[in-house]
Amino acid sequence: MSEQSSKNPVPTFIFCLVFYLMAAMMLCIEFLPPEAQAIFGGNWERHGDTLYFTLTFAAISLLIAVALHVYFYRRNRERFDVRAFRFVAMLMAGIMAADVLVSIVVSRTTGLPPDVLARKFDKTVGWLSVSVLSFLVLVGILVAGYVYFTIKYGAGNRMASKIESGDFAGAIRIGEARPPRKRDFLVTYNLAVAYGYAGEMDKARKLQALIEQTRELPKNCTQEVFEQFVQNLRKVIEEGETAGNREP
Repeated sequence: MSEQSSKNPVPTFIFCLVFYLMAAMMLCIEFLPPEAQAIFGGNWERHGDTLYFTLTFAAISLLIAVALHVYFYRRNRERFDVRAFRFVAMLMAGIMAADVLVSIVVSRTTGLPPDVLARKFDKTVGWLSVSVLSFLVLVGILVAGYVYFTIKYGAGNRMASKIESGDFAGAIRIGEARPPRKRDFLVTYNLAVAYGYAGEMDKARKLQALIEQTRELPKNCTQEVFEQFVQNLRKVIEEGETAGNREP
């Protein structure tokens, strides 16, 4: 079994797309009316004064984008993924067009001056930022707690604790309580080890063959770690067979 490498590589169009979007955003914000700029987050107080800087920045970003586009496309067309590039570019363009349209419509319908719109925009963005950040922190805590309890109290780790304490029968009960199709690698491995220590060599060898025939690496397991598991299991089974042969 060989370790899979370069699986699902990152499409290279992302590198040029960033600069395309930077140029497009700068131009969109610059040419909005002051009221719409206030909603869109632009510097409405300097409306018209930053045109030269905006055009220069957009031109530089566009040149970098084109250079990266040509370079990565010629280097590896398949990894550049033209279809995905077109889809993402159209999606981002649609989102930007919608933002621009909404900002213009809202600025025209509210009738509020730019300074008032800017304050309301900043207040709304601040509230949304705090809400999103709080939600992400809560989700992070819940995910971390779930992962911790899943790892600590998962069947595989409970079986390992039983094996370390010499309770091979207890480890076997935990492993056999899970249907074969629902056993992950760690459960299968620990069950084979428990069988080996308990002297049930036929069952241990059956699971050993199943593990050694695995074509893909288990989740979150490197080739080196997997081979170490296999070697440890072989050692346990060999010791169990040796001990069984010594019995009268």
